Amino acid sequence: MSRFKRAGQDSLAGFRETKTESTISSGQLNAARKSGQLDLSGRGLREVPQDVYRLNIDTPEEAHHNISFGASDRWWEQTDLTKLLLSSNQLTQLSDDIRLLPLLTTLDLHDNQLSSLPSALGELQELQQLRLSHNQLTSLPVEVCTLKNLCGITLQQNQLKSLPDELGQLENLTQLDLSNNHLEGLPSSLGHLRCLQKLNLCHNKLRCLPACLAQLTTSSRGKLEPPPENGGGGGGSGGPGSGGGGSGVGRDGGRGAEARRDRGRGAEARRDGEL
Repeated sequence: MSRFKRAGQDSLAGFRETKTESTISSGQLNAARKSGQLDLSGRGLREVPQDVYRLNIDTPEEAHHNISFGASDRWWEQTDLTKLLLSSNQLTQLSDDIRLLPLLTTLDLHDNQLSSLPSALGELQELQQLRLSHNQLTSLPVEVCTLKNLCGITLQQNQLKSLPDELGQLENLTQLDLSNNHLEGLPSSLGHLRCLQKLNLCHNKLRCLPACLAQLTTSSRGKLEPPPENGGGGGGSGGPGSGGGGSGVGRDGGRGAEARRDRGRGAEARRDGEL
């Protein structure tokens, strides 16, 4: 969709008053228009500047002053934003205007102070990587579960107590990190994630894992990896129906467990030789 069309559809979007001024220079914005990437990590931002949301809609300031553009700087041929990095700031919320960046493939919001997410995230249908770790999220909006191209979600170190039943709709998801939350149960739809290769459930309040997880590991040709030593803290489980420490699912889980058993047998053999 061209930025002219989006501007027509959202002509009033982003014109509401904001509490903070933009902390991004015109040079940074122009560089982002050329590369399709914008890194605002570690800037101490309390909210996302409106210029970021409108990056694909507004024309560069230079265009309004009739400054001539070279062949490589023609603003009407610039790249839409596909990668937005906002990690390690002080963000407490994300505006619904995030929908104005529909071609994002990577959105990094880890290490902020977010307690909730807007439903507008569901409009980012090109999104492949969503990084939300180290926030204060208590829930995941169901709209995120409509992102068919999503391959990875990091949600570790949040305050999640439950997950939406629609999670199983993420048919292309390969990595899901839910460690260090307050999860007491898992949706049965988890077993529908046929492409999942890595699942981290360590350090939660799970007393057992549902049977659907066995179905998940079978479909992904992986095995449940036994909980790491001292890694549980009363968290996940070592296998369906079992209690214990943390839990991870991966294609190499079985080989890892076998290697640990081999090391154990080697240690026993050495002790026998010394006696």
